[in-house]
Amino acid sequence: MLTRLATFTLALALLVAPAPQTAHAAAKSGDDGAKPQRPALRWNRARTLQAAKQIDELVAKNYAASKVTPTRITNDTEFLRRVYLDITGTIPNFEQTDAFLLSRDPAKRQKLIDYLLKSPGYASHNYNYWADILRVRNRVRGDAANDYGRWVKQSIADNMPYDEMVYALVTAEGKARHNGAAGYWLRDQGMVLDVMSNTSRIFLGTQIGCAQCHDHPFDDWTQKQFYEMAAFVGGVNTRMRQGGYGMDARQRMRNAAEYRKLIRSGELDNRTRQVLTRLVRENSYGVTDTSRQLRYPSDYKYKNAKPGSNPTKQVIFAPDELPVSAESSRHAFATWLTDQDNPRFASVIANRMWQKVTGVGLVEPVDEWYMDSAGSNPELLKYLTRVMIETDFDLKQFQRVLYYSKTYQLAVARNEVAIQDHRHESARLRRMSAEQIWDSLLTLAVPDPTSRESMLQGYGGRFTEVLDQVDKAQDVKEVLAIAEQLAKNPRQMMGNNAMAARQRYRDRGFAAYLVRASEMPQPAPAGHFLRDFGQSDREAVDSATTDPSVPQVLALLNGQITGLLLNSQSVLMQNVERAESPKEKIETIYLSMLNRKPYAGEMSLAMQEVEASGNNAYRDIVWAIANTREFIFIQ
Repeated sequence: MLTRLATFTLALALLVAPAPQTAHAAAKSGDDGAKPQRPALRWNRARTLQAAKQIDELVAKNYAASKVTPTRITNDTEFLRRVYLDITGTIPNFEQTDAFLLSRDPAKRQKLIDYLLKSPGYASHNYNYWADILRVRNRVRGDAANDYGRWVKQSIADNMPYDEMVYALVTAEGKARHNGAAGYWLRDQGMVLDVMSNTSRIFLGTQIGCAQCHDHPFDDWTQKQFYEMAAFVGGVNTRMRQGGYGMDARQRMRNAAEYRKLIRSGELDNRTRQVLTRLVRENSYGVTDTSRQLRYPSDYKYKNAKPGSNPTKQVIFAPDELPVSAESSRHAFATWLTDQDNPRFASVIANRMWQKVTGVGLVEPVDEWYMDSAGSNPELLKYLTRVMIETDFDLKQFQRVLYYSKTYQLAVARNEVAIQDHRHESARLRRMSAEQIWDSLLTLAVPDPTSRESMLQGYGGRFTEVLDQVDKAQDVKEVLAIAEQLAKNPRQMMGNNAMAARQRYRDRGFAAYLVRASEMPQPAPAGHFLRDFGQSDREAVDSATTDPSVPQVLALLNGQITGLLLNSQSVLMQNVERAESPKEKIETIYLSMLNRKPYAGEMSLAMQEVEASGNNAYRDIVWAIANTREFIFIQ
């Protein structure tokens, strides 16, 4: 029989083997007409270690210039907990902790990083990160099944190159159920100026939103320049005339008029009218390019352009006009945006990933670069940009380089360092995100939460099929017949994920919510644990918070998830039950929750509690640790 250590080593060996080519990898080769890319360099472990070493040297070079001294390297328990939380979004379970700490393999840290980057937890945790930035929500008109969120999640699982992902989002066309990337535009229907503002903020690291209304007060760009850049997407339309793709424009117009007449006629009963209205409305949303041109606002007050005139298409960050492609000016903009010769695009995502991994960006805030932003270590930022390009925008491989570095593995400093003064001489002490806390508690409470059935599993598909039937209908009568059938069987209208989740909650109670945060409604309902702990409401870009609050204290003191953790059937309490002696039971609790063994003083206090309270003491110890700062922070 294999020992735990042998089993763990074997699993690592299997998981670091080369992965098969994904569909997205095939797309990069140009087989399906995707945006052409140059061949990526092969990144084996030796090359990854070499790049990580170069990062460490550039960081160390900055120590001398800034007169700072680095902290020590993390011990195994600190590294284990940190790397699990950073890559998979959850603490390791008892068996994973025990196996890693027992291993004497000198390369076990690199092997663990490779193992975690291939795990389902990587996609789950990174989806939470990007869902916040891209403001993924269930309740979006034209996306009843959250196909946008599904597309983002699948792109991460497939390790879609970042430049291809951004290109697909910016140039997306059609309806969300046929092309999930269209949700990027449907998220802000009819608001091309806001989409351009968010596009610049997310992908170019520049907040130019105030220039929608006036010249930027702190930087060089003007309202005229904002409109010139927004002109590339001025023709994007997010509403389509009712009817299928096969219909010509006149037929669509006639259908729209007939729908309005029928709905307002009073001939339909209330239920049928409501269903028909929803079918028609949901089926009318989709992304198309039109010949419409953006115009300066009628109250434009500057002398450099006339109110109501059409702006010239020009990006703020490029000195020359962009050639407009045959497809659309939107494609021309996306081609320039994601080009490897656009250093700002690569630098911004390199800086984002650096902040995600280390806790502090080289440029802060990561989405508020000024024209002359060089960051706290310009030479390092330049090198990270080069690595991003050389990995061909493979975010997983880029993060692997960062995780391999000794800089990532530095211990937390015990003195407080302001972000603007941080030179990466230490790891930054960070509080877990709402999703990390939730997923970590689930890891302790239920078996393998990563593989548990999504709350949204199976929902949305029914309504998507209905909408496809509507899309193929040749006239209004066919659609009315579909609406009448659905009015008699309302459960077939269970198309909205949030509504489906509420129904499932009523059917199964709190147990329905015992899935990872990435499988929950997006975002979680108001009042849920995740929202109380700072999950973003997805209204603004990157708006999650880790600020403390009274509801958080109450949730950990006596909330439902804490009760589940203390239940005799929880994974943690089952492991405690299997341990033989009081000392082993206490060690099991510490290894499961803090991923380290108790210190001598902690063991002494815990043993005293066991002597005083018997078996009830173990639940008290679990409850106490769950409410400590050490449990909720990443060090």
